[in-house]
Amino acid sequence: MSLVDLTPKTQEVERGLLRLNSQRRKLAIVSAVSGVLLLTAILSLVYLKPMLYGFFGLSLELTQLHIPTSFSGQFDINHQSSDAFFNLISWVGWLILKLSMSFFVAFLFVRLLRKIPFFAVRLKRRLMRLVAWCIGFILIWSGLSFWQYESTRQDPYVEWTQYDRHIDESLIAQVISDSQVDEPVAAYMLAQTALLHQPSDTAAAIPHVLSLVRAEIQNQNFVTYGFQPEQLWVMQQQLYGKSLTPLTKHIDRQAQQAENLYQVAKYGLWVLNVLLAIVFITTQLLARHMHSRMLRIESYLN
Repeated sequence: MSLVDLTPKTQEVERGLLRLNSQRRKLAIVSAVSGVLLLTAILSLVYLKPMLYGFFGLSLELTQLHIPTSFSGQFDINHQSSDAFFNLISWVGWLILKLSMSFFVAFLFVRLLRKIPFFAVRLKRRLMRLVAWCIGFILIWSGLSFWQYESTRQDPYVEWTQYDRHIDESLIAQVISDSQVDEPVAAYMLAQTALLHQPSDTAAAIPHVLSLVRAEIQNQNFVTYGFQPEQLWVMQQQLYGKSLTPLTKHIDRQAQQAENLYQVAKYGLWVLNVLLAIVFITTQLLARHMHSRMLRIESYLN
């Protein structure tokens, strides 16, 4: 039946149905966007604290080996570092992998969603399939980016800090035993070696960290060794949960600023999560209600 044959009342109902369908599409888009933002905000809570501490040059646990100037001349470790060309090739390879995998797997993501009755109804329109594809692309890209981060963040000197049973088996310990280095320098390197070992060898690290504490208090030339205060702070925090020496207590101010910023950001993210959850649930319910109403109207028209 053409629009010309419809009564004015029926035409008005048709126009209302079109408006209702337009509003439902807008609600579905808002719901999808709020869902993606909600998922992103939840994941941000996991990495928020390490990221904020990193802004202040700190970390929650030892992650990299620091070579002080008083020890760097003892052996050559430069060959362990990747050159710029290799890093460029690696970056390009990861970019191609993430683009290709995210692009094609996102289609599989949409196809799987369409097999679920709840999503099958909502993915009949091309716009909603595009939104679902974008969500899948973002999720897959994020997962691959995290995989890239985990695979590339490994310390380039990791083989120097690994051993099977005793710290004396490590390459750093062997270099120290074959060379003339001051006791604080040896303690600094061995403490890092123990904490960078997988898993962390806290039992081996404690005597070396205590040796560093005594050296800082008793040795007036302690600062000339070139030790990194942030590295000392992380080691003491990881073992004792507090700063033990004046040099590391000076870092407590930075750590407190990072902690304050973390608490504010965490509170803000929780508030954002609640608001996004409310928007997501509300728009989902409204969209479902409008869909039911449209079905009733269409049945009336038929």
